[in-house]
Amino acid sequence: MSDPELLRIELGRYFAELPEPPVYRRRDDPARPKALALATEGERLLASAYAVVAPGLAFDVLALEAHLEALVAVAEGRTEAAELPWRRAQALEAKALEGLRLWRQPEAASGPAFDRESGRSRYDPRPDARFECKLICPGCRKVGDYAVSPLHAAHVLSCPACGAPFEVFVGELREAQVTRRGRAREYGLKLNALGGVPSMVEVADASGVELALRPKDRLALLYRPARTLRAVLNLSTSRVLWVQEPGACFIATAALGPDAPELATFRKLRDEVLQRTELGRRGVRWYYRWGPAAAPLVRRHPLLQRSVARGLRGLAAWLERKGAAP
Repeated sequence: MSDPELLRIELGRYFAELPEPPVYRRRDDPARPKALALATEGERLLASAYAVVAPGLAFDVLALEAHLEALVAVAEGRTEAAELPWRRAQALEAKALEGLRLWRQPEAASGPAFDRESGRSRYDPRPDARFECKLICPGCRKVGDYAVSPLHAAHVLSCPACGAPFEVFVGELREAQVTRRGRAREYGLKLNALGGVPSMVEVADASGVELALRPKDRLALLYRPARTLRAVLNLSTSRVLWVQEPGACFIATAALGPDAPELATFRKLRDEVLQRTELGRRGVRWYYRWGPAAAPLVRRHPLLQRSVARGLRGLAAWLERKGAAP
C-alpha cells in the first residue's frame, strides 16, 4: 500500500476495531487469541507504514507500535503489562488527529458552585466553551473562522465574505459505508453529532471523487439553501467533497453512456451555474420536462447519437477550459 491517504484510512479502521485490554487475567481468556489475530493484522499494516514515507503519518505509526505492544502482552497472558502501552496508543491517536484538523474545542471551565452576592448556585460568569473551526462557504467558497455551541449539531451561519447564510451540521464519524456505482458514490455516514446524538446521513455524489474517511474524523456537512447539501468537509484532514447530485442527464446519458466523464461536467454546470439564477433554473426545469422524451430518440438513431455525442464532448471541453469542470 503506497498511498499515504489510503494507509491513513486503513489504520483508522484498524484502531476502531481494537478493544480495551482486559482488566484481570482469566483462564482460557478469549481475549488472547483475538489479540493474536489483531496483532498479526497490525504487523502487516506496520510493514506497509514503514514502506511509506509520509511525515503526516508519524503519530499514526507510533500509535500502531504501541497498540502492537499491548496486543502482544494480552496474547501472551501478561494482562497487567498491556494497560500502559494501550493508554500511550490512545494519546498518540489523539496527536495524529491534531495534525491537519480544522477544529478546536477548548475544555469547559468549571466555575464557583455558589455566588455569595446573588445567592445563586452554580454561577459561572465565564462564557461557555465554543467549538471553533474553519469552514468553507458553500456559496462563494471562501474559508472563514467560526465558533458554535458544542451542545448542538446544526447551526445557521453567515459567511463573512459574501454575507450569504448557510447551514452546517457537525458530527464525529463512527462508521462510513461507501457504495460505488460507476463514477457515482453513495455514502452512508453514521455520526455522533455535536451534543452526543447518534445520526445517520446519506449522501449521493456524482463527481467521481471519493472523500477519504475514517472513524473519529470530525465532519461538517454544508447546506445552501436549506436541505440542499453542497459539500462534506472533513475537519480532521482539511479535505472537502463538493457534492454533485446524480440527477438525470437524460440526453447526455443517452448519447455518451452512463459512465461518461462529461456527465460530471454538465452536473457541475447545473449545480453551480444554472441553479443560481432564475433563468438558469427555468432552463433546468424545461430540460427535465422534455429531456426524457428526447433521450429514446437519440438512442434509436446511431447517426444522431454520434452527432449529439460529438457536440456534447465539444461543449464539455469548452466548459473545462472556462473552469466549469470538476
